[in-house]
Amino acid sequence: MLLLGRIVILALVLFELLNLGGVLKFTLDFSWLGLLVTSVGSWALLEGLYYFLRRRGASLSGFPCFLAAVVLWFDALGDVAHFYGRYGWYDQAMHLVGGGVVMAIVLAVFSKVSIRFELPIAAVLVLAIGLVALSGSIYLFTRKET
Repeated sequence: MLLLGRIVILALVLFELLNLGGVLKFTLDFSWLGLLVTSVGSWALLEGLYYFLRRRGASLSGFPCFLAAVVLWFDALGDVAHFYGRYGWYDQAMHLVGGGVVMAIVLAVFSKVSIRFELPIAAVLVLAIGLVALSGSIYLFTRKET
């Protein structure tokens, strides 16, 4: 699953780079640079998480990476197919699903880390919710629309 997730994300990055460079001519609602930053940033964060856990002797299944890859593709599809412009609910649905995926990944990582640090479940949930809120704030701050 991890390898498949990586391939799917890197294929998306290649697609976005080819469009940003003008090789492919797909149109979209927002910007290729915005999609590219989201994809590359997500990929880098995921790789960092897997590396961090591996260095500490913990492992995480490949499912979070694959899940993130699917959500990134649906985000790009919404832009390329102009779902964001046509359907107001699509943006809301993608933010809900994206937030859920971030929360699932954070909880999966914390479940591995909390075993070593013996964090109570309430602390894990508060930290996870805080990180999801922080990631949403960072996304809104760095988002570039055209």
